[in-house]
Amino acid sequence: MSSTTLTLVFAGFLLASLLVRLWLASRQIRHVALHRDAVPAAFTATVSLAAHQRAADYTLAKLRFGLVSLALGSAVLLGWTLLGGLDALNGWLLAAAQPALGDLGYQLALLAAFAVIGGLIELPMDAWSTFRLEACHGFNRMTPALWLADQAKGVAVAVLLGGPIALLILWLMGAAGPSWWLWAWGAWVGFNLAVLVLYPTVIAPLFAGLSRKQEFEADAYACRHTSASDLRGALLKLYEDNASTLTPDRLYVCFYYSHPPAGERLAAMGALA
Repeated sequence: MSSTTLTLVFAGFLLASLLVRLWLASRQIRHVALHRDAVPAAFTATVSLAAHQRAADYTLAKLRFGLVSLALGSAVLLGWTLLGGLDALNGWLLAAAQPALGDLGYQLALLAAFAVIGGLIELPMDAWSTFRLEACHGFNRMTPALWLADQAKGVAVAVLLGGPIALLILWLMGAAGPSWWLWAWGAWVGFNLAVLVLYPTVIAPLFAGLSRKQEFEADAYACRHTSASDLRGALLKLYEDNASTLTPDRLYVCFYYSHPPAGERLAAMGALA
């Protein structure tokens, strides 16, 4: 199969995927907008018209934003592939990085540069979604500092988990000869098995601890801007309604709780009251 044929097949699949997703999103937008002004009969006793319209407006805003994201993503993909962006990046790094870093370093730099550029392109969209779209509809509780911290954590996780396996596979491609793909598959399977062991024992507790820390920060922020005693009362009611235990084991909490136990949250709020 010639390169021209492969290009046409790729472009055809990309266009077909784009058209189907646009068609489905457009149908959903029309349907939600058409029924915005009337609560479905099955929900008239429990859902107010204002709540129904609020949900419809939020859904429409997300769908329209999704269309913009889809267009941007497709443009970026075309830029990397058919318009030669990836080839240009490869040529530049081959001349700039390969003499100093060697073949393995240059290949790793290419992967890193590709990921960084893609992340920077998506960053404004993510910020707009969080601080405009979600905030306009009352769903954003994240501060710019927390958002930046989340981005930094995502990068750190990608580097810590993806970096070593990418380095290993690139090394195998150069060192293992024609059977490099078999060794790379074995390395990938081994990596996934290691993650299966490490996730419940190391990774999940680490992220649960970070999540609990952020919950404390969110509680403190809320207490500074409203009544801490009212928040404590609402939290107690929430725990009561959900039948959540007030006496969890401390070690169990460290491994599995993404939110601080009730006693710790209430004590922290009490200190701010």
